[in-house]
Formats: sequence, C-alpha cells, structure tokens
Amino acid sequence: MNKWEELISSGDETDGYLRTDEFEDVHASLTLLRGVLERILEEPALWKWAVIAGHSALQGACVCILTQTDGLGALTDNSTRELTEKLYGETDRGRKMDEDSVAWPEERIAELPELLKRLPGELKVSLPGRNARSYGYELPGDLRRLHEFRNKFTHFASISWSIQIAGLPRIIGRAVDLTRRIVESDDDYSRFNHFQELGMKSLFADISDRIKSLERT
Repeated sequence: MNKWEELISSGDETDGYLRTDEFEDVHASLTLLRGVLERILEEPALWKWAVIAGHSALQGACVCILTQTDGLGALTDNSTRELTEKLYGETDRGRKMDEDSVAWPEERIAELPELLKRLPGELKVSLPGRNARSYGYELPGDLRRLHEFRNKFTHFASISWSIQIAGLPRIIGRAVDLTRRIVESDDDYSRFNHFQELGMKSLFADISDRIKSLERT
C-alpha cells in the first residue's frame, strides 16, 4: 500500500487538511475507478462514475506531463497568454511578476480534446469533431465519446437519460491505457515525474483485468 492509499484508509485528518497534488489526484481517480468497476454489475448506475473517474484520470495525466516548471503547458489559450504576460512581461517599473498592482491571472486548464492534441510524440491524439456519425470505433472516436459522456454527466439536467452499456468497457479501457502510457513515459516530462514514486503498475493491472471481465459479460 502506497502513501496515498494509506491516507485514504486511515482517514488521518490530524490538522484538518488533505494534502495532495496533480499526480496523486490521478492515482485517486484510478483508485476510485477500480472500486467502482468491482461493484458495477450489482449497481449499474455506477457506470456514470466509471466514466467520470476514467476521464478524470486521463485529463489529470495530460496535465501532469504537459505542465512546465513555470506552470504553463496545460492551460487554456487565454490563461496561457495572461500567465505568460504576468511571468515575463514588463512595465516601466520592471517585471510584472514583481508588481503587486498586476494581479495574478486565474489559471484554467484546457479541456481534454485540446490537451490530447498537445501530448508529445506518439502519445498525441487528435479527436474527431462533434459529429457522432463520424467518430469511428478507434482510440480518437472512443475518447471523443468519453469526453461527451463525461460532460453530460457532470452537467446533468433534471431529465432522464439512457446510455448503451455494451461499449463502455472498451471506451474506458482505452482511456485507462492511454493514461498508463502517459504515466510510464520516461522522456517527455519537463519536470520530475512524480508518478514514479506512486507504484501504479498493480493498479493499472487490476483495472485492466476488471475491464476485460466486463467486456465478456
């Protein structure tokens, strides 16, 4: 059991704070996904949380590999421009970074389709446009479906909905596999790859085994 799982299991809140980071958040999303998949046949409504957890893990992994030491790399275009100006812009009095009168901008993370386009090398994925008839059933189409399902679930209107279960193990499995490839990437991080400390191989193996089992049901 690593330190993140120990923290969850112990419920230690001695000072009233939970301390985590973007790398441990990916681990937490995958831990949630594993737990949900173990119960999903008995509670089919948990497919919603499987989609959300799989999406969260992938988006978080993208943020981890893309973020640079100055905080740039995974932000929206507007946030990138504003933070670049704060960090490296100047006034007649000197650097804007040193000027309290120049506020630090709000930093917003780009959405998953944009993050996937920015991934380095063979990790990069360009999703099809929002047209269900042209998605296809390969990685890009399935990740587009995952993103749209997640958006529907997180912005759930007060109406009923239905979703075909048959393809969900495949879709979530592809997201988890890309997450694993990002986590295990050796040469593409511009800062320390904290995933190396979290011991995630068994977690990915457990999720993969469960997804394969669900695909056979």
